[in-house]
Amino acid sequence: MKFSEVDDLNYQCSIEETYPGELGLMIKKTSFLVVFLPIIKLFVKSLVQLFSTDNKRNFPIGIDTVVIVGSINQYRAVKSLIDALPNVLVLSIFPIKCKNNVVIDTRGNCIASLLNLPKLIINLVRVIGFKYSSILYHFDDYLNTPGVYNLAHKYLKEINPKSIIVANDHTFLTRSYFRAAQKLKISTIYTQHASVTSHFPSLEFDYAFLDGEETLDKYLSNNEILKSKVFLSGSPRFDKIAEIKNLNNYELGVAINLIDNHEEVIKFLELLVLNKVNFCFRPHPGLPNISFWKEYCKTNSIGYSDPITETPIDFISYCKSFAVGDSALHLEVALCGKTSYYFNFQNGNTSDSYDYIRNGLIEEKDSNEIILFLKQQIYNKVSTKKIKYYVANFSTKEWGNSTTLIQKSIMDINNDNKLDFWQEKKVGSYIFEINN
Repeated sequence: MKFSEVDDLNYQCSIEETYPGELGLMIKKTSFLVVFLPIIKLFVKSLVQLFSTDNKRNFPIGIDTVVIVGSINQYRAVKSLIDALPNVLVLSIFPIKCKNNVVIDTRGNCIASLLNLPKLIINLVRVIGFKYSSILYHFDDYLNTPGVYNLAHKYLKEINPKSIIVANDHTFLTRSYFRAAQKLKISTIYTQHASVTSHFPSLEFDYAFLDGEETLDKYLSNNEILKSKVFLSGSPRFDKIAEIKNLNNYELGVAINLIDNHEEVIKFLELLVLNKVNFCFRPHPGLPNISFWKEYCKTNSIGYSDPITETPIDFISYCKSFAVGDSALHLEVALCGKTSYYFNFQNGNTSDSYDYIRNGLIEEKDSNEIILFLKQQIYNKVSTKKIKYYVANFSTKEWGNSTTLIQKSIMDINNDNKLDFWQEKKVGSYIFEINN
């Protein structure tokens, strides 16, 4: 496998701007020593696979759509589609409760990866700067990419679906299945699992169901040529918001992300406790130290929202207002008609990766300002016009109905039918909006 292909599948790792905050600092500190353990693990796993007699997968027949799930947030974004679509198979990295689910090996075909190891080492020696540090930090991903792609191609060829759905366009697992599907002439479909930045890869899917105009503007911001038929559909992950029941048990909700600085978070939480603020805390589900935060909240009598068992919408329903860093949660708070402030938990400048501050969706506040607003009970709602820029079907008759729109569209795609309930914004633009 060419290194350029491995690099393409690991798109996220090659863009320095996608790593602000704490994660960016961690990448820059990575040592060459981290390459040895993954290589040893790969060698051992290759031997296991070589002598295993249980490498055959028995896939269900008659599958129309395959859904790839690489994280719990991706699963939440497509769960309603999985439930709504007929003849669907979910390939995931963890077990999922649905009719057809196969848990895939995140290392893929280890022998294929092992054979590609010399090329990876040669190219690692050639690159410099952030790219060198990033490959080291993500070495396990780069190392296993050829094997994951090899297995993705093999599985999709065996299943032979009409379409494949992914909810992430920049991580190596979903990109491996997306590229394999392209190679096999299987229709590729993309729906978002979160807001995007202008550093995301070009839209190369056959069909892309986007939240709204703001997302499309981001994908076109670097003069990229649109290679997808784009549908401004809203998102299934927002559908439940239309049914939200506000409990408002807490004055404030605090959520942190992978890029936030541990010490800065602790400092802010201690200040809230000192000021006797009734608040609930939620860590990102991808954080490796979730158990620490759960115990910390228990010890300090702080409300805790479990990111594994509770959805972001559950969390939002508990709280009146929010202090969050660089997170797509701000948009969901605005959709729920509540107040969210950007609080910089990073040990440095504000990144505003999603441009929420720049676009006027939220405002940045320091700790003293947030505490003052809580004492004065100041709660601000975002205008409908600003929210509609982000989510196309907000405050329309189709609000809460994105799952049905996308599900019907996918069934039409699978059956080569015309997508009647969409209208092209401009003839020849390949950008479609809901036909009212």
